[in-house]
Amino acid sequence: MQELDSLYASWELKRALGQPLENAERERIIEIQQRIPSFDISDPFGGSKDDYDITAGEIRTALDRLLDKL
Repeated sequence: MQELDSLYASWELKRALGQPLENAERERIIEIQQRIPSFDISDPFGGSKDDYDITAGEIRTALDRLLDKL
């Protein structure tokens, strides 16, 4: 994550100075972003019990992935 934060900071600085982002930097940002798991979870508000059950499964899966990373 620190490398990605550093690349984002460099990218923003270059944008502010009107300098182009190097292809290698752009590719590295994309590569790191693709390795980061998505923790988006649907919102079942107002849905059926099945919607809530599906969301509970998504939460369990996200927690398992998070624990694997720790």
